[in-house]
Amino acid sequence: MPFFKFGKFYFEFEKPGLINCGVICTKGLAPELAVVYPSKKGRRLLMSDEGWAFPHWAYFAYQNKLVPLLQTIKSNLNDIDFKIRIKGSYIDDPGVFDPYTEEKRAFDCYELAVDPAADTIKVSKAVRQAMNLKILNQVRNGETFGQAMKEIAADTFLWCDIFIGATFKVASDDEEVLAVEDIYSKFLLPLAVLVK
Repeated sequence: MPFFKFGKFYFEFEKPGLINCGVICTKGLAPELAVVYPSKKGRRLLMSDEGWAFPHWAYFAYQNKLVPLLQTIKSNLNDIDFKIRIKGSYIDDPGVFDPYTEEKRAFDCYELAVDPAADTIKVSKAVRQAMNLKILNQVRNGETFGQAMKEIAADTFLWCDIFIGATFKVASDDEEVLAVEDIYSKFLLPLAVLVK
């Protein structure tokens, strides 16, 4: 079952007392590759049906709707620090690629810090092994992020995972933390527009 094609919520414990959560989607391979990679396994990786979330995410970015959404969330959760993480690699043969296993292949991984109030999006960390996401070096705001997503969407052989999230402190006796209900209602629920 190719669950990677859907937009999803994700939850990841980074360190004790911290949870990173948000939404994730995967950009698959271009549908025209079905001609050269007709295997059943390879076809699962092609964005050839409407079940893929990535085109919706890309359109959301092209229309510059991401920053206003994050501004709304930030108005309810002032101390939040948004991150966009994009990890991508070229897939030369979809018939032998398994998205659920760690591959020993060159990849790029970018982390972008987002300040929705100032409409800035900039690279905060980057691993550049393949230089296949170098367009992200040009991102400065919501508009240039949309342009980068358009270029990423047009890249036939590029497979990438896109995360939009934040890190929250979880239950602790020593300090105040955000209630789970607030993380859900003020952060995850507004991002649900990207989960389909």
